[in-house]
Amino acid sequence: MKISFETLGCKLNQYDTQLLKEMAEASSYKITDFNDEIADIYVINTCSVTMNAAQQSRNIIRRARRKSKNAKIIVTGCYPKEIQNNLKEADIYVSNSSKSSFFENFFSSTKKKISKFDNHTRAFVKVQTGCNRFCSYCIVPYLRGREYSRPSKEIIREIETLVKNKFMEITLTGVHIGRYKDQGKALAKLLKQIESIEGLERIRLGSLNPEEITDELIDIVSESQKICHHFHISLQSGDKKVLRAMGRKYSPSDIAHKLNKITKYINDCGIGADIITGFPSERTEEFKHTYMFIKEFPFTYLHVFRYSPMRRTLAAIMPDIVNESEKKRRSALLRELGLEKSINFRKNYIGKHLSVLVETKRDKLTKMMVGFSGNYIRVLIPKTENCENRFKNVVIQTISGYDTYGRIPSTSL
Repeated sequence: MKISFETLGCKLNQYDTQLLKEMAEASSYKITDFNDEIADIYVINTCSVTMNAAQQSRNIIRRARRKSKNAKIIVTGCYPKEIQNNLKEADIYVSNSSKSSFFENFFSSTKKKISKFDNHTRAFVKVQTGCNRFCSYCIVPYLRGREYSRPSKEIIREIETLVKNKFMEITLTGVHIGRYKDQGKALAKLLKQIESIEGLERIRLGSLNPEEITDELIDIVSESQKICHHFHISLQSGDKKVLRAMGRKYSPSDIAHKLNKITKYINDCGIGADIITGFPSERTEEFKHTYMFIKEFPFTYLHVFRYSPMRRTLAAIMPDIVNESEKKRRSALLRELGLEKSINFRKNYIGKHLSVLVETKRDKLTKMMVGFSGNYIRVLIPKTENCENRFKNVVIQTISGYDTYGRIPSTSL
């Protein structure tokens, strides 16, 4: 029987889909590409972190039904209730809380860990899920449930298997990986255990809330030979008033302290940030505070999102709505600033050598090879034999917009 999987959204969703694929394979299903063959079963792992993501989820479900009137369509992941209530194309809806039990019964499999990561050079490893925070704009606690950390022994065994299967870099993922805790062991202790795995070359941290970046964590990253010099911070705003309205548990001065320590001890660190523009009550003054905060501190790239109201969240009923054209204007300004800071950061490496893990995928536009440095610089490299899924010494040559070009010296082949 043919089964097809489609995933929207975060690394956590991608991990969950990989586990479902391996359960399907263990039960002798033939996995087909969503865009190619017609399948008997479609499993769609949805996202609804924004209204746009929810719309994309609806579109994928409808595409699956257009491909086959007779196929069984199973929808899971972070779908909002309005999809279930208003969309007739799906046959079965499976919530995140029911996902494990439903698919264990469906596939007659109790598989708890992955052994590979299809079409990826770097594997994502789920260490935690769920959220207890209930920020005013966020629907995730309703969709992912309460916080849960996987047992460290299970995580270690999974990574050991991935390493045996030639995955040399893993990314720890979850809703709040910084809140990981297993029998008193926090993220710092888990990282120490993972570091000791023989054959594992790189450990990359997924997104962290600012308060989760402790002094201990910064020290561990600065001293480690394996943990990437890369933090991605779920910042959202640089204005005190807006952060308070969002229900965030930190202030701009708290973030400044973290950033100053990171740059003091890890001077080559890549620092990314998620930013929401146009949150209710974000006036021009508050936006300027965010803009100047980002300009002042050493961020190396930004992920900018326009605020969109989500049902069941407090922010959806807040006054002082920012109109869409103003949201777009502010987003454009932040993206321009983010590109400027990214270029300035990457220019520091022109003529220098970086250790780059070369991916199996090619860049869609240039068809060049692609790889990432430890501090998260994406490098385009001319096609070279026997480089895929290997660490290569790359000389950075030029910067053009978001693209960074390098070459592999002949002496390093």
